Amino acid sequence: MAPLARAHTPESVTAAFRQEGIEFEPPANWSQIADDDGRAISFLSPKVDGGHDAHMFIELPYAVGDLSPEQELRLRSIREGEYLVDYVVRRLITQRSSRGLSYALLEYEATKFKRHMPAVEQRMLVPVAGSRRMLVFGSSLRWAARRNLPLFERS
Repeated sequence: MAPLARAHTPESVTAAFRQEGIEFEPPANWSQIADDDGRAISFLSPKVDGGHDAHMFIELPYAVGDLSPEQELRLRSIREGEYLVDYVVRRLITQRSSRGLSYALLEYEATKFKRHMPAVEQRMLVPVAGSRRMLVFGSSLRWAARRNLPLFERS
């Protein structure tokens, strides 16, 4: 019988991020879930009317090829548009965070197939040591976007 895979906890994934020199500050009242492979962590907003109005996903850094962060986001944008209804890019820019970190940002509006609810989502690619990047993904229902989007960029 094969040994069972080790269960990853939010603490073990957060420790892996710290080893990479990456710190982040999710909102204190959001729940945390570690990915099965221990390479990412998700944060869920408190439930509103039986569901979460926002979630954030942060992936450990990965090696990249020759594409700039903006080029990679453009490709992701094309792929995203194929799977979403009413997909509209709001902005695709490079900017600096309040901590002085430069990152590429893709923000778009769309209606999710499964939920049939309009959402505003952001994908951020943050360069880290060497030629690696970290993906930060945030999704908010459109009606709560004004409150949630600043949390994604600040984290």
